[in-house]
Amino acid sequence: MRRVAGLLLISAALWSAGATAASGSVEMRLRALESRLPDADRLAALEKAVNSQGAGVLAAEMEQLKAEIRELRGQIEQLAHQVQKQQEGQRQLYGDLDRRLQALEARAAAPVVLPPAPPASAPAAAGEAAAAGPADAPAPPPASPLAATEQSEYLAAFELLQQGRTVEAIPALQAFLAKYPNGAYTANALYWLAEAHYVSKNYPQALAEFQKLVDQHPGSNKFSGALLKIGYIHYEMRNYTEARAVLERVKSSFPGSNVGALATERLERMRKEGV
Repeated sequence: MRRVAGLLLISAALWSAGATAASGSVEMRLRALESRLPDADRLAALEKAVNSQGAGVLAAEMEQLKAEIRELRGQIEQLAHQVQKQQEGQRQLYGDLDRRLQALEARAAAPVVLPPAPPASAPAAAGEAAAAGPADAPAPPPASPLAATEQSEYLAAFELLQQGRTVEAIPALQAFLAKYPNGAYTANALYWLAEAHYVSKNYPQALAEFQKLVDQHPGSNKFSGALLKIGYIHYEMRNYTEARAVLERVKSSFPGSNVGALATERLERMRKEGV
C-alpha cells in the first residue's frame, strides 16, 4: 500500500516540476521527491488508494446482494403461485358444497302439491279427507322482506368463505348468527362457521360450533356432516376414544350414505395406525 501511494505522489510531483528521468538513479530520485512531500499529502494519497480498493469491494458485495434478491424474488413468485392454486381449490370445494346445499334447500322448501278434493256427489272417507287437507288450501306466501334480507346476508358471509377469505368470513358468520339466532339459515351458518375454524386448525372452537349445531339443530341436513366433523376433530386432537365413539355412531346411524362411508374409512385408518 505504501509503495502504491508513493508512486502516485511521485507521478504528481514529476508532472508539476517538469522533471525528466534522464539522470541519476530512479529509486534515489523517487525517495528524494517523497521526502519533500508534506505528511498531509501522503495521507491524502493513501486514503485515495484505500477508497479505490474499498469501492471495488463494495461493488462486489452489491452484485452478491443483487443475486440474492433475484433468488428471493423467484422463491416468492413460486410461493405466490402455490397460494393461488390452494385458494382456487378451496373456492371450488366451497362452491361445490354450496351448490349441493342449495339443491337440498330447494327440495325442502318446495310446496307440497295437495291432491284434488273429491266431488261433492262422492264424499271421501274421514281418513282420506284428513290426509288430503282442505280443497282450497292457499299457496305458500311469498318471502317477506325480512327473509330476503336474512338470505342476502347469509350469502354474503358465505361468499367470503367461498373465496378463501376465512379471516373475514368468521366474524361475518358470527355477526349473522348474533342477528338471526333462530333464522332459516342459522344451522347452515353454524356449520360453515365451524368449518372455517376447522380449516384454520382452530380445533377447539370448531368442535364447540359443530357441537352446538348437533345439540340445537338435530333435524338439520347439516347434522350428519357436523357429527362426522366432530369425530374428525377428536382424531386431530388425539382424543382417539372419543373419535372412535363418534365415528361408530355416524357409521351405524347413516349406513349407505357418504358420511357413513367417510366414517368407516377413518375408522379403518385408525385401526391401521393402532390408535
